[in-house]
Amino acid sequence: MAVSFDSLPEVFEAACSASESVRDAVFFSAASAVGTCDPLDEDKMPAVGVIETKPTATTCVVRRAGSLGGFTGLVPGKKLFVAEDGALEHAPIARPVTDLRYVQSVAVAQTPTSILVLVDTSMVKIRP
Repeated sequence: MAVSFDSLPEVFEAACSASESVRDAVFFSAASAVGTCDPLDEDKMPAVGVIETKPTATTCVVRRAGSLGGFTGLVPGKKLFVAEDGALEHAPIARPVTDLRYVQSVAVAQTPTSILVLVDTSMVKIRP
């Protein structure tokens, strides 16, 4: 990865594919491009932020830190983790039956509809 996580601003623009969605957790797939995280694939982790907007089909605005709205059903004060589809969920990914999985916290719910993005770039590896 050519970009240092610590040198990133709170919000940055990156190239992405049309398949990435707003509010997905993303990783660096190339020097200035992001892809949707997958905790079953170490090459698609760790998350570096959450997509805030998509000005075009192939451009993402990623929030690395700070508040982000547009969610539903959150429990204020609870951490959010990267889910298998790159979304964010309160429960960490389930213990695997066969393959390794990676657990990473990326945010804390502020209200039922907003989060505080606090990406922890360390991951926990869970074995079957």
